[in-house]
Amino acid sequence: MTAHSARALAEHLVHSRLVGDPGCSITDVTHDSRRVKAGALFAAMPGLHSDGREHVSAALALGATAVLLEPPALQGTHTQ
Repeated sequence: MTAHSARALAEHLVHSRLVGDPGCSITDVTHDSRRVKAGALFAAMPGLHSDGREHVSAALALGATAVLLEPPALQGTHTQ
């Protein structure tokens, strides 16, 4: 994956919020906190079996440089 700045990615977000240093370089993206590598964007989204928001600390400890979150107003509105 080509590295992108968090700022460049955040410009394309409509219903989510990117948390992290806007100037940081993002080299990978994952929604699985166990697969986070240094420089990754961790998409902390609720899923069927686990809520990614519960794993933000683990993702940061593994080297995530930014976290993608949905605003509280959208939480619980996912269709299955």
